[in-house]
Amino acid sequence: MHGPGQLGCLGAHTLQRFDAMADLLTLPTFDHGEIFRVVVESPRGSTSKFKYDKDYGVIALSRPLPAGLSYPHDWGFVPSTLAPDGDPLDAIIA
Repeated sequence: MHGPGQLGCLGAHTLQRFDAMADLLTLPTFDHGEIFRVVVESPRGSTSKFKYDKDYGVIALSRPLPAGLSYPHDWGFVPSTLAPDGDPLDAIIA
């Protein structure tokens, strides 16, 4: 059995779990008061870009970064928001 955030073989049990999991795109933007949520897709130090796959409810590899580059900060999005490009607002956690 895999824990939250871990990927494995997509068996029937795993597919049933998707129904019970929160959709990261539609989490409430604010937690309590002025504190807002950010879903981190690519962590600081990562040499690959990851992106949330709404169809499967997982964060998946998008592409490797060019050789020698890595993310200097956590990179992700603010849930339940919409930018002009149709995606959630981007967020960097420095």
